[in-house]
Amino acid sequence: MTGTEAVELPRNTRLEACRTGMQGRGITEAELRPGIQTVPAAVVALIEAQAAGSAYVRI
Repeated sequence: MTGTEAVELPRNTRLEACRTGMQGRGITEAELRPGIQTVPAAVVALIEAQAAGSAYVRI
C-alpha cells in the first residue's frame, strides 16, 4: 500500500488502510499511494461497511 504510483481500482471499490495497523508498522499516511484512504480502526470500518451492504475481501 506504500509507494508513489496511484492504485487503479475497479468501479465502486475503495482501498482503505487502518491507521492503528499503520502505526504499529511505522507507516505514515504520507507513505501511502495516492488514492488510498485511511480509517481509524479496520475492525470498526469493516463492521460499518458490512452493515451497509458492502462485501469484504481480504487480500
